Amino acid sequence: EAEAEAEAEADTEAVTNVATSEPEATPAPTAAPAEPWMLDPLDPTLGDTLLSEATSYMQAYAADLTEGKLTPEVVRDILSQTGLPFSTLKDVWELADIDKDGLLDEPEFALALFLCRRVVNGAMLPQVLHPTLIPPSKR
Repeated sequence: EAEAEAEAEADTEAVTNVATSEPEATPAPTAAPAEPWMLDPLDPTLGDTLLSEATSYMQAYAADLTEGKLTPEVVRDILSQTGLPFSTLKDVWELADIDKDGLLDEPEFALALFLCRRVVNGAMLPQVLHPTLIPPSKR
């Protein structure tokens, strides 16, 4: 009986020790590093270059912006200079207007520039954007 009592006391002490012991420190989760906008593995800075170009267009067309964004009419005027058919420009718009608000902000317009240049250079427009083509701020 004394042995059973000692065993029960040892079990109680073990449970108490576990309950009162300090939890192990777990490292705080670190934010995942922002994924770069990798439009072209051979030109890793292309995304930043196009964003800079889009910013320049936004400044040049500042008087025509709606809510700080480019309207379809302004984008059509700019992108029609590529010589692409309007049906292709419409498809570019559909792909580039990621948030589907009917306007293009700087990252979306940079994407539109990229897509137009690809088509001008002989590439086909994708049916759906590959995740790496989506500007990081829109993911």
